[in-house]
Amino acid sequence: MQPNNRFEIIIASEPDHERLVAEIYYDRKFALLVSQERAVGQFDLETPGPGLDESLIARRVPLDLLQPMIKAACEQLQLSP
Repeated sequence: MQPNNRFEIIIASEPDHERLVAEIYYDRKFALLVSQERAVGQFDLETPGPGLDESLIARRVPLDLLQPMIKAACEQLQLSP
């Protein structure tokens, strides 16, 4: 469930690993990466690093809207493929 249409979650997988990372976009700009690369069910948050095209990055996102998106991303990563 998404709080409004300003957010999108994209589940990204590698050939040998399904449901490894979730990318969260805000207003069509990359905001945050949620990963469970360490172990299934253990999540890390990664922010966009330097060197990326700033026009494609959301550097400011309302926390009250982002929190439910992080929770939704974690839930989607835990679903069976």
